[in-house]
Amino acid sequence: MKINNILMIVAIVAVTFALVNLIIHYDDAVEFTGFATGQDTGTANVTILSQASVEFITNTIDWGLGSVNEIPTSALLVTNGTVDGGNWSAVSQALVLQNDGNTNISVTLTSTLATTFLGGTAVTPLFQLRVSVNETNSCDTAHNKMSDFTNVSGSEQDACLNLSYYNDLDTIKIDVLLRIPEDATPELKSATITAIATPI
Repeated sequence: MKINNILMIVAIVAVTFALVNLIIHYDDAVEFTGFATGQDTGTANVTILSQASVEFITNTIDWGLGSVNEIPTSALLVTNGTVDGGNWSAVSQALVLQNDGNTNISVTLTSTLATTFLGGTAVTPLFQLRVSVNETNSCDTAHNKMSDFTNVSGSEQDACLNLSYYNDLDTIKIDVLLRIPEDATPELKSATITAIATPI
């Protein structure tokens, strides 16, 4: 009987000790058995490359058929509606160039020399370009290198050194001025104006 009591006491002490140990180490037991809570993060990466791209959204100027009047030695045609000394149709629309990329760009223009494009020797022929904003601040005065009519040189010429890509700031106008000598060869005259965009 005494042995049974001793065993019972030992058993109670062992169970009590086990319960106390479990209570003391509960946090460790929870973590060890997978019941712990926590958080971690993952990452998604993507790299978007800059793309310099331009498009003439108004890409043609056409004064149609005409000739220099009898008295002057040349005719002046400008895309602001001016036709002086000739009977061509007035044109009041400039070329419109849009930055349709995703980065600000520097724009250069190139085209044919006036002597090649128009010809004639009665007066010096002129083929000039002028850049102006089509949307407010699309090319500010500090970056507009053709704010006045500029002779086409036959090679790349700086036009706008900072044309924005934001939708309401991404277009410029390119006006054209021609002086056609009275002795220019009668034929269809055409010049291609090339715009080149460089990311900045």
